[in-house]
Parts: sequence; C-alpha cells; structure tokens
Amino acid sequence: MRPSRIILWVDTEQYEAAGQLPTLKRLVGRGLELRSANASLRSHKKYFHFVHDSELSARPLIIADDDLLYPHTWYRDLWEGFTASGRSAVISAWVKRPAVADSKLIPYEDWPTAHDTILRRENYFMGGSGTVFPVSFNHVLATDGDRFLSVAPTSDDAWLNNRAHRVGLLIGQSTEGAVPIRAIPGTQAQKLSNENLGTSGTNAQLAKLYESDDLLRLWNPEAEAPTTAEP
Repeated sequence: MRPSRIILWVDTEQYEAAGQLPTLKRLVGRGLELRSANASLRSHKKYFHFVHDSELSARPLIIADDDLLYPHTWYRDLWEGFTASGRSAVISAWVKRPAVADSKLIPYEDWPTAHDTILRRENYFMGGSGTVFPVSFNHVLATDGDRFLSVAPTSDDAWLNNRAHRVGLLIGQSTEGAVPIRAIPGTQAQKLSNENLGTSGTNAQLAKLYESDDLLRLWNPEAEAPTTAEP
C-alpha cells in the first residue's frame, strides 16, 4: 500500500539548492515531489499550501515529518484506521489525552499517551507522528487562512488540534500503542519542538487557543457521557 503522491515542502529560499542535493535527486527519481513554500509558515507549511490547492485539497491529507523514521506498517495502519472511520475521523500514529486542572489544561508534557484505537473528540493527535485528515477538514483550514501566525506560529499541532476540536471531529490512534518512531541522527538540533518547550512554546500557544468553553466541552470530568465512538 502506497500513497498516491508524496510532497516535500521546502522554503522558497532553499528550493533550488535542495533540488541539487544527491539524496533528494534520488528520491525525486522515485516519485517524491519538491515544492516551494513560504518560510514564514514554519512548521505550518506541511499543510498550508496543500489545503489552498484545489487539486490537492480534493484528497485526504496525510502529514509527517521529514526527520523521522517510521515503521514499515505505519502508512497501512493509518489508512486502515481512516477507512474504518468512514474517512470522517482524524487518525494519528500517536495520540495524547489532555486533562484539565483548576480550569486550565495541565502542562502538555504531562499528558498521557492513548492505549486504544477508540475515536474520541477530546483526543489530541501528534501530527508529526503521521496523521491523516478527512477531506472536509481541508476546507476548514483553507478558510482559516494564516490566522495561526498570531496565536500558534510555532506549533502546528496546537492549531490543527484546536481547529479539529472546534468542528467536532473524532480523533483516534492507528494502533493500540503509539507507533515506535525514531529520529534520523543529526536532525534534531534546531527542531521547533525544542523551542516550544519554553514559556513561549506549546503550553502558551495552547492557552491562547483553548478558551473556557472549549475546556468544558472537551475535558469536563463531570460531563454526562464521554464523546466516544467505535471505529
């Protein structure tokens, strides 16, 4: 099982040089597409130009990071989970379970990992682990434009999850345990996730995105029933 297309979005300033790299030339020869992207989008460029392209956005979007090594069953597991949901849910290789304390989200780094494949509206997907979105979500993101630049400029995960939560999408993990993913050696020194650990990082951006109504609707422990569904 293979995807119909694989696109690597490269900063416009680096696009020509990237196309001359022997490793990328080899991958292009095997079907990889190189496309230029606005550098100011940072991690958001993995989806931004896709959802604004009428041809591309007619298909489900799968995002992944280019500095990670994925298991050989990774794509199959994602796609099978997605099709089992009727292609209507967000399916990710790694899902976390946010929680609220004192009317605030507990720190992002303390969220536990999911250990099942049950679809829940309150789940939180880790985009870079590999995540597939329904076609309808492409329109949601396109309509929002670049609003993320003012609230979540360095955390595409925070923005994408917030948008998915706002429109009520179910979210599930592709396998019962998070997929074992390894970083490619030497690629993590300047990773955005390192920057996001500070006070201006993921937790601060989540606080801007999730209002009190969101917290009550998604993570209220006194809710009458969990928002779950079998895949």
